Amino acid sequence: LQVPLRLPSLPVAQEATLRSANGVATSVRFDNRTDRELSVYWVNSSGQRQLYGQVRPGESFDQQTYATHVWVLTDREGRAVALTVAQPQAGVLTVK
Repeated sequence: LQVPLRLPSLPVAQEATLRSANGVATSVRFDNRTDRELSVYWVNSSGQRQLYGQVRPGESFDQQTYATHVWVLTDREGRAVALTVAQPQAGVLTVK
């Protein structure tokens, strides 16, 4: 069993320039270690957010995806709190 890769949280301002592209199938787990519910969005090839779900405080959200796909987590007001790009190896993004 392969240990998931720790995905870095990129500076959220980079969301404006990052786009999803084609890559190999992979997965991402979003671990919410905050005290608030977060929304999980995929950022498509046009730079638009597409809602995939919510993750409650202290819980995790598993998502099948592709390497190079961009993911952003937001608070209830839609402000980005975490941003990452999926890698070929299954990964985990922990939001604190």
